[in-house]
Amino acid sequence: MNIVYEPSRTLSSRIKRRIAPYQKQNKISVKLDRPIVSFSFDDCPLSAIENGLPLLDAKGWQSTVYIACGLFDINNHFGLHMGKNDVRAVFRAGHEIGDHTFSHCDISERSLSDSLADIRKNQAELNRLDIPESETFAYPYGQVTPALKRALQTYFLGARGIKPIVHKKSVDLNQIGSMPLFNDKRFEQLLNAISSLKKTSGWMTIFTHDVTDNPSAWGCTPAQLQAVIEAVDRIDAEVMPISAAIKKLETQS
Repeated sequence: MNIVYEPSRTLSSRIKRRIAPYQKQNKISVKLDRPIVSFSFDDCPLSAIENGLPLLDAKGWQSTVYIACGLFDINNHFGLHMGKNDVRAVFRAGHEIGDHTFSHCDISERSLSDSLADIRKNQAELNRLDIPESETFAYPYGQVTPALKRALQTYFLGARGIKPIVHKKSVDLNQIGSMPLFNDKRFEQLLNAISSLKKTSGWMTIFTHDVTDNPSAWGCTPAQLQAVIEAVDRIDAEVMPISAAIKKLETQS
């Protein structure tokens, strides 16, 4: 389970990834007097809920945790993943549980019917944990297809991708942008992007994976997460799960 995913590097695949954000859009306006920030955690490693969520809980902030039930209790490059009881606890604490497919598959390499079946399988497993239907979705690895973007519009309020966009005028709910909170040079870029929201209000979603003192390339340290929390606090942003943010934007469009 320690195989690290690598996207297809073929020319056709790269072209598809480049044009996907412009296809099958479901845009709404972003009109905010006060910025909104939504924290999200993908997959989800146990360290994210042990070291990450308590920092948000201390502020009274709720996040969105994207769950792929097929990853329960595995151990990979993100460390040990949460189990069923962990997900129940996260939900009871008030955080949103989003869908991330069951098998954490590359949707761009599967048929539409297979992808939807995998998503429904994930929802069924969450239902068995007494967790209601997810209101939002996150594309594993950020991989999308135009057909799935259109199909998911009938299943979810919105689907989050990984394109680093801060939504200040509009947002495509079929492929919501998200800023990475990773232990690399993009960390300073994230802090600068948060500061910019003080001048021009918008909606920013942030995503990461493991939260530990020795994170993977796709995770962050607790200190980095705390620094981001403090930066968000300084701009007096509203912090809410992704589903709640979408509902607020829809009432103001």
